[in-house]
Amino acid sequence: MEFIYDKKHHKHEDLAFLLEKKHSPKLINRVYDLAVMELDYTKEDEFFNIARKCTYALGYTNTPKAKEKLELLAKNENELIREYAIKQLNRHDFTDKDVEEQD
Repeated sequence: MEFIYDKKHHKHEDLAFLLEKKHSPKLINRVYDLAVMELDYTKEDEFFNIARKCTYALGYTNTPKAKEKLELLAKNENELIREYAIKQLNRHDFTDKDVEEQD
């Protein structure tokens, strides 16, 4: 999953979608990093779709570590990203602890 950090391609939104569907505790740090990554080609995206999909991925992961990352996003300087994170914080209970692993 190191290609998440590769800024040479323009598939980050597709990656965010895949991470949203997978919602793996092993990928929490990568999901967060993707949510806050600044990409030149997304500067015109007024809805911050990559970050939105990443907040969904963190919400669906539903672990305490995912909650920590959403709490960080809820303090983001971007109002929309804050709103996306808060929505997920309010939607999930973050009690899944089965496989709380780091990448």
